Amino acid sequence: MAPPEPAPLAGSGAPRSASRRGERLADTLSELVAVTLSDNAAGVASILATVGQRRIEVERRRSPTTQARVAIHRRDCWTCRYCGGRTVAPPVLRFLSEVYPDDFPYHPNWRAGRVHPAYLLVSTSLDHVHPEGGAGAGSARTTS
Repeated sequence: MAPPEPAPLAGSGAPRSASRRGERLADTLSELVAVTLSDNAAGVASILATVGQRRIEVERRRSPTTQARVAIHRRDCWTCRYCGGRTVAPPVLRFLSEVYPDDFPYHPNWRAGRVHPAYLLVSTSLDHVHPEGGAGAGSARTTS
């Protein structure tokens, strides 16, 4: 008995599968595993030549200065640009965690259950509302 066909995406009529390129990559990776397990060094080198990709160094963007961050939040009246809700600066939340560690816990990775929900719900953060390319990297005009 043949396996069932994947369900089509809603309204698209297209099968629910990866792109042809993704399918080819999955097939090639499957072949790479098989060749690796068979100790065929030449075959491994041949396949890696087609799909291998070395790590590349990516230049990190500079974070806005504290002064710039505060200026942007003040400009936006400490309001979330997406939902319109009021926000609180993380240093204020950290202060509350220092003063009330048992009732207002903090975790450096904001781990669920170990950090007060306020860190997730009302903490301010910066995000590019418009892509950086339009006004230049780090432009306050594109940052919220």
